Amino acid sequence: MIQLSLPEIDTQDLHYYREWAKLIHQLPVAYYHGWKLRREIPDLPDAKEPSGVCNPNGSKRLRLLGIGESTISGVGVEYHKDGLIGQIAKHLSTSESNLRVDWSVTAHTGYTARNTNEKLVPLLPHTPQDVVIIGLGGNDTFQMTRPSVWSAEIRKLIESVQAKYPHCVIIFGNMPAVRNFPVFTDTLKNVLALQVDYLSSCLVEICASYQCVHFLEEIVVLHEWMDKEGLSDHKPEDFYSDGVHPSALTFDYWGADIARYILNLGLTPIGNSAT
Repeated sequence: MIQLSLPEIDTQDLHYYREWAKLIHQLPVAYYHGWKLRREIPDLPDAKEPSGVCNPNGSKRLRLLGIGESTISGVGVEYHKDGLIGQIAKHLSTSESNLRVDWSVTAHTGYTARNTNEKLVPLLPHTPQDVVIIGLGGNDTFQMTRPSVWSAEIRKLIESVQAKYPHCVIIFGNMPAVRNFPVFTDTLKNVLALQVDYLSSCLVEICASYQCVHFLEEIVVLHEWMDKEGLSDHKPEDFYSDGVHPSALTFDYWGADIARYILNLGLTPIGNSAT
């Protein structure tokens, strides 16, 4: 007698599929909109010069590393000093802490968490790092990565980074605010926002289970962020280089937000004596 065995489905994924079933009527339209946008939006390159030093004469030194996808690889600006990691370093170095910030980036546009583990982790610098910023989630959202796969890859990444830099603080940046993207249709926003919410909830749970791992879980609402930063004289389009990726303006203010978060962690001491 032949017995059929169905593949085991992770509990996370089962709930995920149930929620997707409620949006099933929107999926074909969202897929078409996504396919059309992919053909219309140009492929922008990663930024140049992925390392630098801010405030070289600072009294303490902080070593800052960025890992991840396009938000870290500087898509939208020409040079990394104007990208997210360069801007975090700039704002850290100009704070009252008088930090020298040695910063570098190991990132590539289009990479998922799995790509990062397979292709970027082997390229990480051998020098010790104090703070590691990880920016992922955009491509795992667009590719509809299942929560169980995302969770496994994120845990693997955290453990790889902690093994290489045992004294570092890891900070996961904000997930993509797809509800704000000006080139996305409402249908595409609805579908992708559900995916973002699932991946975010996984990150909250994962980060809470590790020491010295943090997640900036706030999903940015553009008009609220503009009001908070006193940027109401700008148009929403000013914050995007192509309707999806951040502009230099966004990197500047986002970098300032993350720099404040790092300083507010109260690391003691923050950085090491500059040499």
